[in-house]
Amino acid sequence: MDITEKIKVLMTERGWSVYQLSKESTLTASTLTNMFKRHSQPSIKTVKSVAEAFGISVSELLGEGPVDENGKVLSPIESQIISDYRKLDPEAKSLFFSLLDLYTSKKH
Repeated sequence: MDITEKIKVLMTERGWSVYQLSKESTLTASTLTNMFKRHSQPSIKTVKSVAEAFGISVSELLGEGPVDENGKVLSPIESQIISDYRKLDPEAKSLFFSLLDLYTSKKH
């Protein structure tokens, strides 16, 4: 899957239109539409802007797998946890962290 197809998949997963992606990124809707129509490879600036809009790393967008804040590639289970977390509403995220804090405090 090329990068433009990956971007389309991410847009579909989030229910985003080209207009929504343009609002979330620094790109115009016409820039995105042209990229999709031509199946052209976007510039690194475009890739970075799109990744930031989706809240993922450039590596993840390029299909290299998600990485943590230290650049280490995440395991499939770590990736799944992050994916599931992103689907939670704010209240569920708060509860998740409360449970995580409770669990990790008992381990020490």
